[in-house]
Amino acid sequence: MNYRSPLVALLLLLGGVHRARGEKENAIVFTMPHDGWATVAIDDANGRRVRNLFGDLHFTKGEHAVEWDGRDDDGNPVPPGDYRWLGLHRDAMHALYRGSFQYGNPPWLYGSTGGWLADHSSATAVAAVGDRVLLGSNEAEDGHGLVSSDLDGHKQWGVRWLAKRAWAGAEALAVVGERVFANSYLEQNAVWEVDPVTGKSWLVMEKTDLPSDQTNTEPRPPCTFAPGLRVIGGHQGADGTNGELYVVDLFGKIPRTYVFSLGKSGEKLKLQRVLPVRPWGVAWLPDGRCVAALENSIAVLDTSTGETKPLVSDGLSAPYAIATDAKGRIYVSDQGNTGMHRFTSDGQMPWRALRLNGESSQQIKIFDAKGRQLRAIGLKGGRQPGHIDPNSFWQPGGIAVDARGRLWVTEFTTSPKRVSVWEIPNDLAATAPKLTQQFLGPAMYGGGAAMIDPTQPWRVIDTNYGVIFDVNLTNGSYQATDLPWRAYDSWKEHAYQPDLPFMGTPGVVFPLDGRRFTACQGGYGHGAQAHWEPEQFNGTGPVMIGEYKDDKFVPEAAIGNLRTWMRNRELECRREEQWMPPVILEAARKLPAWPKYAAQMHIATDASDVPHSIHPRNSGIWIANPWPKEISGFLWTDANGDGRVQTDEIQFHEIPDAETVTLDHQLNAYMPVRKEHGGGVYRLQRSGFNAIGAPVYKWDNLTKVTDDSFNVDQVGDDGSMLSFGALHSAQGKLLWSYPINPKGLRELGPAKRAVTYPGHVFRINSMQGVAQGPGDLGPVYMLHSVDGMSYFLTRNDGLFIATMFRPYAFGDNWDTIPEAKAGMELDRYTVGEECFNGHFARAEATGQGFEKGHYYLLGMGRSAVVELTGLNSVQRFSGGTLKLVAGVGLFGKGGRLDPGAAAAQIASTGDHPKPGPLIAPSVIPKTDAFRGEPAQFASATVWPAWDKRGLHLKWSVTGDDSPFINNEPDWTLAFTTGDAADLQIKSPTLGRCRFVITMNAGQPVVVRLRYDAADSSQGVTYKSGVAETRVPLVEKLSIPVGVRRTKDSYNVQLTLPWDLLGIDPKPGLSVPFELGAFYSDPTGHKTAIREYWHSGVSGMVSDVPTEARPTDDWGTLQLQ
Repeated sequence: MNYRSPLVALLLLLGGVHRARGEKENAIVFTMPHDGWATVAIDDANGRRVRNLFGDLHFTKGEHAVEWDGRDDDGNPVPPGDYRWLGLHRDAMHALYRGSFQYGNPPWLYGSTGGWLADHSSATAVAAVGDRVLLGSNEAEDGHGLVSSDLDGHKQWGVRWLAKRAWAGAEALAVVGERVFANSYLEQNAVWEVDPVTGKSWLVMEKTDLPSDQTNTEPRPPCTFAPGLRVIGGHQGADGTNGELYVVDLFGKIPRTYVFSLGKSGEKLKLQRVLPVRPWGVAWLPDGRCVAALENSIAVLDTSTGETKPLVSDGLSAPYAIATDAKGRIYVSDQGNTGMHRFTSDGQMPWRALRLNGESSQQIKIFDAKGRQLRAIGLKGGRQPGHIDPNSFWQPGGIAVDARGRLWVTEFTTSPKRVSVWEIPNDLAATAPKLTQQFLGPAMYGGGAAMIDPTQPWRVIDTNYGVIFDVNLTNGSYQATDLPWRAYDSWKEHAYQPDLPFMGTPGVVFPLDGRRFTACQGGYGHGAQAHWEPEQFNGTGPVMIGEYKDDKFVPEAAIGNLRTWMRNRELECRREEQWMPPVILEAARKLPAWPKYAAQMHIATDASDVPHSIHPRNSGIWIANPWPKEISGFLWTDANGDGRVQTDEIQFHEIPDAETVTLDHQLNAYMPVRKEHGGGVYRLQRSGFNAIGAPVYKWDNLTKVTDDSFNVDQVGDDGSMLSFGALHSAQGKLLWSYPINPKGLRELGPAKRAVTYPGHVFRINSMQGVAQGPGDLGPVYMLHSVDGMSYFLTRNDGLFIATMFRPYAFGDNWDTIPEAKAGMELDRYTVGEECFNGHFARAEATGQGFEKGHYYLLGMGRSAVVELTGLNSVQRFSGGTLKLVAGVGLFGKGGRLDPGAAAAQIASTGDHPKPGPLIAPSVIPKTDAFRGEPAQFASATVWPAWDKRGLHLKWSVTGDDSPFINNEPDWTLAFTTGDAADLQIKSPTLGRCRFVITMNAGQPVVVRLRYDAADSSQGVTYKSGVAETRVPLVEKLSIPVGVRRTKDSYNVQLTLPWDLLGIDPKPGLSVPFELGAFYSDPTGHKTAIREYWHSGVSGMVSDVPTEARPTDDWGTLQLQ
């Protein structure tokens, strides 16, 4: 971020910066060798950081003097005396796009055509309709849960969600003639019709529409994702009539498949009959027979009675989807062993649980119309850890045959996310099917990537899913080459192993003695991987340590706290497997004190599991019946080289409740403990290696480094411990600190422009890498803000270097870039809110477009490779002494002077001053109704007025390059996607009401949300993976709205009748009130900023349930 404001003139007004006049007291004198940016900090005589005076300010070439006001970073005066100053200067720095390793043109969500599918799930569904193919991902927080592609893989359109349901992508698709139907993740219990040309969707059936005597009524299992309705196929008669859709209920003991007849597009489905069968999929052969994929077989299904006749009884492990082609061939995705589903002992089917019956197939199997197997596509047993063979599958899911006769295959796995296309020859006996295309990605929400080893910078690992990509920046190509480890992710129910029950994916290399060690995140897979750091690991589960051997990760040790691990198991509550792995429980039962520990947990000494219960979201970290603290510490070292945990390889010990583990480059472990849990930082020294080369740890080597509590994100070779904004010595002594504001755009309100002050750091999510800097600069590290900025500082002395990228509220959105051009500059863009992960690294080798000594940023939600230029220009000032003299210059005068704030021409941050009541004047005939003082906030001005007709309002919004656009087809969700005016009022009779004025289908609309109404069929539940908001009544009102647009502004005017407001108007009446304005990205598909008049809060723009809630910080509207 390059600041070119007239700094010297500004600070002369404040008495802070001037050309050198010979004064030495209270001033730092330095010489800029060229125009550029500078940073200065002040230490006391003992080397302790006193003040970070300014960072990243622009100065002209020549000598300058900056006066210090004698205050520390907290604004407290420091005593006069001798101090030392240090600093650095640099040329311009730029972020240049070099490439990406996920599919899409461009490979990010540009409107409806860029990007590829959704963040939280892989492609799960595919359907071929005419000259296009539809692809679905069942769960989307960001990205598109449903896309249309031409037959060559060029995206035609994408929609984020199916109508009326947040996060609802397409889990399965079914085609009836030219019509397409979908269901979302199964607990939605609903079916949508989708227009394949436009992507518009209609909710056409919910389970509540079914007769009560034809539905399973067992209590739903206590898990977040319970089973439900799934579309499995459809059929239309040869004359184009008699279309029927088949929907299976995967819930309950009684098998039921519902057959619906079709009305006009968008109309409710009509139930015709219920079949006593539960297929995974159905398809029709050219001779009219219906074939069904059953639990372990293929059968011919009588669609009138539900009776089945075996067609294929042998050679199938666990069929999932089924399709047919014009030649009468039958295609089945055959999972097995680690497939998608299984039924539990009580007849339930947990979502994405393991289906263990039968051997693992992981293939697409092809049969003729008589049931004879013609071919199998893919390696038997599926894609295993190690080198990735593109001719293999893992959890093959939806399949479809397109108009060219090619087979499209989705895979439920995220390692990697893949859609593949296969050429099917006429003579399958003579020629095998051939892989012709594959589409990879996208990254997880906030997802990231890392340079696994700087000596091979082109090998980049997806830090969420553990896939290693070979990236070639020279020609723009990329390949998923290796899967070192199949991660156990409890959120997604993947790869559970009772004798190696640790989670996470391996990351960057810790080189030691010629070996390539690494570690895996220990927390619950989805959450821990969403907050990835290179050297700190989430400790809410044992952190697994091992090494890369060729193309595989080999586990060798683990360190953790079993009490904090129980948080994960309780948070999930999704599987039948026991919570405490049997091998750990068996080892604990061998302890002499086990009877005492069992009594503490109120279990028998021979109990097969530990107590567990449903975990309410947002509750504390500790479970109701915790594992005993005396044996909470867990160590495992592999003694025999089998890579599995045995009871005699486990050590227990009492340790504090640490939540993270950080490794130094000797594989010593550091565990910080929060103050409320006892405080301190603990160090567990590695004891060496055992006979098989595994790192050995012993609890006898656990020492408490310091009683102080601070986070440890990286440890240097000298044992110094780096956190976001501080460095402590190996003994825990504070060496320097840099102020970091925990607030961000959401919390700062109108003061949010403070995030653009030079040298100011806000709302850090993670430390994303440490790399050796140029010359004598020493190591440089990168911090990333949830608000979209990246900060760079020197590690050893905490000097601020630069800010790259812009805050999400002010910068141009990366997703508005229409084309991916290598070398394009990204300085003015934001990586977006909640872009959690990335990696900062320095290449130590040249190859495939990477250059030795160059700096790179990787990941950032778009699987991007960005080169950071200009960092090699950073040099140190020689520094010097500074005598602070009382009574001279700014010493003791006024408050703390912030040169960065002055340079940005913005006042220092502070609490948002709450506006007084907004006065609505009564309308006087033949005069301007809007003659009163308006509400003003950010770029919006709103005038109120009133008379007996209603409350009159006029919004004027400026500085909007895409004025008043909103391309969300579902008006119940229009407040999430584009420009809108927002009015909230607490009515004396109707309670809390919200009026959203926006565009829908090219016309202005007014949507009212009533939060205190009785629940109704017009209510909407806004859900995400982390929250839920129920609005009892959501309705579109018939109110005229006037809209006038210019190139970069718009006016909106309307009158809200008093009965819709629930108000009896009279002069002097005051009501709780709030006004807002939302700003779209240029495509009208995503809200970029939300501004409010009274609360001043920039509302959350990436979580629908939060966006759907009313304010809890009301202003006042008063009728004059």
